[in-house]
Amino acid sequence: MSIPSVSGDKENCGKALDYMLEKGEAFGFTCKKAVDNRVGIIEIGEGEETVGILTHVDVADPGNRRLWQCDPFVPVVVNGNIIARGTLAGKGPAIAALFAMKDVWNTYYHRGKSYGKRIQMIIGTGLEHDLSDVRSYLMDHKAPDYGFAPDGVFPICNVSKGTMNILVSFPVKKDVGCISDIKAGNCNQVVPEKCMITLDDDRKFAAAGKAVDSAYPEQGVNAIFKMAAALDSIIGNDRLVLRDDVVFQVIRKLRYGFDEFYGQRAGMPRSKGSFKNEASGNNIYVPTRIYIFKDRLYVNMNVRYSNDTDEKDIIEALEKYFEDDDMRIDNIDSAPGIFVSRNAPFVKAFGDAYEHVTETRNDFTLAQGPSYAQLMDNIVVWGPVLPGREDNRRQPDESISVGELTLIESIYCKALHTMAFTEDSFK
Repeated sequence: MSIPSVSGDKENCGKALDYMLEKGEAFGFTCKKAVDNRVGIIEIGEGEETVGILTHVDVADPGNRRLWQCDPFVPVVVNGNIIARGTLAGKGPAIAALFAMKDVWNTYYHRGKSYGKRIQMIIGTGLEHDLSDVRSYLMDHKAPDYGFAPDGVFPICNVSKGTMNILVSFPVKKDVGCISDIKAGNCNQVVPEKCMITLDDDRKFAAAGKAVDSAYPEQGVNAIFKMAAALDSIIGNDRLVLRDDVVFQVIRKLRYGFDEFYGQRAGMPRSKGSFKNEASGNNIYVPTRIYIFKDRLYVNMNVRYSNDTDEKDIIEALEKYFEDDDMRIDNIDSAPGIFVSRNAPFVKAFGDAYEHVTETRNDFTLAQGPSYAQLMDNIVVWGPVLPGREDNRRQPDESISVGELTLIESIYCKALHTMAFTEDSFK
């Protein structure tokens, strides 16, 4: 947790990856790197089938550090809770899964049991950015046969939303308007907590929001919308000056179309609410970043969409909403949702392990994404957030308790034990 491996920081993400691989090597596991040292692989066992654990060591930017009760990269334990960036997303569960592998290895080494499965942990460094690391890995490496990504909640997320980041831009005419610069957001997956504007006369103004995971925008406050509301309340001559300002026009339109999260006023596609008899949730549209570069205003739209929604419809609706604003689409990064049958043998094994350890009934729920599970077949999202536990991933004071980490490790360990020492198929 003390390594400041903010996604995009190649050096520190590399250090965090090295830490995991060094720990795996110390345990006696087979460890290697791939994709220009952006992906790590830790393996134990052998057999025709491979159980995959898809983790990551990059983290979201901690944002305003004054909102933390400690430095986000100087972990502290308060009342049994470890507070640091990445405790839930996703270093905590990565370590729990690694120690679960160690328990399986101990059984093999000390009790003489023979492996019937290979267990493979794939560790990425770009989940909070664009998933390109594991995408590249899969071009040259075989995917696991089945497995889990600990990037959601318990019990089992056999369905997840798809994720998109759509970078759009608008031309900025420097001789028109009074806003010379704007900046909000530093992570595609997080509601921005601060929006700063600079006027032509160098005056600066800020609007404060509340940062949360963009999958749950209703729990936060989008600073872009706060700035738009503040500017929209201006009257008199200043209002006349703002009228033709591109930045003002765009953020005002963003607020009108997306401040209720579902994009209904912007005409964005809606989810039907279910897919193959599984709940699919609402489509969510959140502007998470905005900035000016050279002569263009850039906006990142983060989208979480259900499996019953076509990506093409999202793009077309966004283009139509901004058709009078000379909008240009600069980049689209997307990953589809997942759908795995509840009756898949490996899913049943995961459910049995959860019930055995927690002594509570297993159930199924929806993951909001993103996760590396979206890039492979037969991967569910499983943990780390336990039922009834506050999900503060990507928020200030992100935390996990020592007791929760122990319980999570036990759940993963039980599942891996069930699979590792039998040649029975779980496909």
